[in-house]
Amino acid sequence: FLVRKNIFSFIKGGIIPGALWTFYHWVCFGSPFKIASQFSNPRFIQSEGVYGQISLPKWEIMGELIWGFERGLLVTQPWVIALTFIVLLSYSKLKEHTSIILFVLTSFVLLFLMNSSFVGWHGGATSGPRYLSILFPSFAFLLALVFNKLSQFSKKLLLILIGFSVIFRGLVYGAVALAPENENLWPWLWNYMFLKEGLNEEARFIVFYVVLALASYFAIKKHKSLLKAQ
Repeated sequence: FLVRKNIFSFIKGGIIPGALWTFYHWVCFGSPFKIASQFSNPRFIQSEGVYGQISLPKWEIMGELIWGFERGLLVTQPWVIALTFIVLLSYSKLKEHTSIILFVLTSFVLLFLMNSSFVGWHGGATSGPRYLSILFPSFAFLLALVFNKLSQFSKKLLLILIGFSVIFRGLVYGAVALAPENENLWPWLWNYMFLKEGLNEEARFIVFYVVLALASYFAIKKHKSLLKAQ
């Protein structure tokens, strides 16, 4: 009964915003199912799917999003994939965090399916999985909650993979946030930064890690002082 009541309250809360959203799109674009992108980007009109944007999930895009060198999680944020499997395998020790685990993993599956159904799955000229990145902070929050309950092997593996992603982030910051759709990200960003004339890119690369190191130092120092106070 409580579940049904909460769902009903949730639906009621969305009726007025939903009606306004529908009215806005109907007046501006001629239908509640049309969005502005259809009129600003001819690629949407030329593509197959619902208004040139959404179709059924495609296996090849799923592969690109997981291990592809263009935008894949495995080559940009491998800790996200590792954390997903570790949480599922260690769930018996993490049951008290069921709500956040369910929220993060369900959101990821739904967003992943949406991304693999989208004609612009690569997010345009971006250095990484643009549409999936919105959930990375949630994964980081989940990791912080469960980290102490994981095995030593899982902890070391996650730290190594996070370090890998931090190196990639520094490369993006030093080079450029944009990258061609059909290029392998690591070599392209590396060539952009270190083979380009001038030292602006290298300077940004160094500044990124200096600031990161200082922030980490003060965060660890603060954490230790809190532990002593307890």
